Amino acid sequence: MTASLELTAVLLSLLPAVGNVAGGLIAELTSVSGTKLSLALHAAVGAILALVAVELMPRVIVADPAWPMFLAFFVGGCFALGVDASVERISVMMDPERGRHATGPWMICFANAVDSLSDGIMLGAGSAIHPR
Repeated sequence: MTASLELTAVLLSLLPAVGNVAGGLIAELTSVSGTKLSLALHAAVGAILALVAVELMPRVIVADPAWPMFLAFFVGGCFALGVDASVERISVMMDPERGRHATGPWMICFANAVDSLSDGIMLGAGSAIHPR
């Protein structure tokens, strides 16, 4: 691999981090109404569902056996529900006055961390499979 290709790969790998930092700064420096936040989160979920429908589900349907994929989706859903309940419980303990209303930012941070982790795993696995 030439130096320019390696530099390009590193710069492309840094784009999600730059986007996260820029988004965090924008979120901190501007006030966003609940409606705009809801629309942004619904758009993000729509993109995720589109990705699942187009990229993952066709592979699940033809997989033999398919049960490991279905089990992974089920375990992932249970994990998300468990994290939601845990974050809610911790938020109520930390801020009894706001209680459940204080969970939003923590869930967004957690979802961002999980997304970054999965991106890192995919990049690492991809480079291990095809190192050129």
